[in-house]
Amino acid sequence: SQILIDIIGSVNQNLASYPITNTGFTAGATVLLTLTNISATGYYPQTKAVADSPYTLTSETGYLRCNAVGGNMTINLPAAVGNGRLVTIKKIDSSANAVTIDGNSSETIDGATTYSLAAQYDVVQMIDAATGVWEITSTG
Repeated sequence: SQILIDIIGSVNQNLASYPITNTGFTAGATVLLTLTNISATGYYPQTKAVADSPYTLTSETGYLRCNAVGGNMTINLPAAVGNGRLVTIKKIDSSANAVTIDGNSSETIDGATTYSLAAQYDVVQMIDAATGVWEITSTG
């Protein structure tokens, strides 16, 4: 039998090691998998500072390190479409300045329009869960 897999993003930005759209490979002895819709961009870490604020996450950012030593920062989330994208945002400085994560327009993050990281090493992981909805999967 044949299984179609739709991969959003890439695997560690190393597409050279993976088959291109509609190329099959054999998994185990009898299952043929076909990879489709492989994106040319990967999720990668970025570091942003107050000078970049407000900053809107790009489709490639999977992990964002925020240095708010120069003042409060705002990170704008892209529109939530329900694609299951995971995003991790971490405050890396020890200042009293906050990193505020803002949903797109009136979109929500666990029911609120914003989420704040106040202390050094505060971190939040969110998933694009549904149209207009980001959900927090873990904090620390």
